[in-house]
Amino acid sequence: MDPPPLTDTVSTLSTNPLQEKCAFQALFTADAVRFHVVCLWNTGAGGCRENALLALVAAAHPDVAGRDGEAAAADAATAAGWALVADARPVWSARAAAAAAGDPVPVRLYTANGVLVSTSHPLPTPAAGRRGPIPNTFPGVPVYARPRVARVEALSACHVYRVSVAPAAAAAAAVPPRACVEKRMARSARAFRREVGHLAAAPPHPNLVGLVGLVVDAAGLVEGALLEWIDGPTLADVRAATAADKAKWRSQVRAAVTHLHAAGLTWGDAKTGNVVVRRASRDAVLIDLDGGYTEKWVTKALAGTPRGDWMGVERICHAIDALPTLDDAAPAQSAGDGA
Repeated sequence: MDPPPLTDTVSTLSTNPLQEKCAFQALFTADAVRFHVVCLWNTGAGGCRENALLALVAAAHPDVAGRDGEAAAADAATAAGWALVADARPVWSARAAAAAAGDPVPVRLYTANGVLVSTSHPLPTPAAGRRGPIPNTFPGVPVYARPRVARVEALSACHVYRVSVAPAAAAAAAVPPRACVEKRMARSARAFRREVGHLAAAPPHPNLVGLVGLVVDAAGLVEGALLEWIDGPTLADVRAATAADKAKWRSQVRAAVTHLHAAGLTWGDAKTGNVVVRRASRDAVLIDLDGGYTEKWVTKALAGTPRGDWMGVERICHAIDALPTLDDAAPAQSAGDGA
């Protein structure tokens, strides 16, 4: 009998022209346990399978693949990574007993004496003074004590979580827990402050992710931001859509960016991976306002500017236009739908 399929899958390629500096990371759930599997360069086994995988990851770097070949190379590397994860199931599943509440089981796959084995790898933790708790400089933003926030699952490599937020004690009997996303500082306190500051300053908009509040520790220091939970795929994961949905998404992305600019703010990292499509309403919602840029979508010279946002928007609209068109009665298909 085949083992049950992996669910809630997320993968990341850390590309570099030098394959020894590359990495493949996979987050997934198997048998009700969340795993975080990584493959790094193996200096002791030159012809091993993980190094062959990282050669594919290196080939997906823009400087190697070029803009026209980058997407296909990334797809090939991702497919090879998941194939390795599937073949190594007996290896990583043996570590399920190490599961801890709220965190995935950390596993590094590597070859030793010609056999694929595993070891526990340390999950990234906040660096003191740079990614740790920071003073609350966001007046008017609601705060939630850490004990009220329970992690449900990791959504990316250890800094974004789906969480359940308990209501205040006075309303506990009448109000159910609220599903949210907790986003901790992934790159720097500056990027974190940018996102929270932008979302706090921007008037609410149906196509912009909402800021719920801040998670604070016992001393009142900020550990993370609570954002609304949006159930649905990103545009990067959508494989086909109706003509009506495509027209709506183009309009909604433009409307959200216009809204930000009217408030004197910018999106920054404009790309299809930062637009989520609500599963129920099929509405497009912009996420990730912490700055940065992705060269395929926005040039470095225009990053963080209104012109850079519009460059990204036009490329997003082009990607939407390029999707295969479904009949109007059909729902949008994402990568998880087998499209």
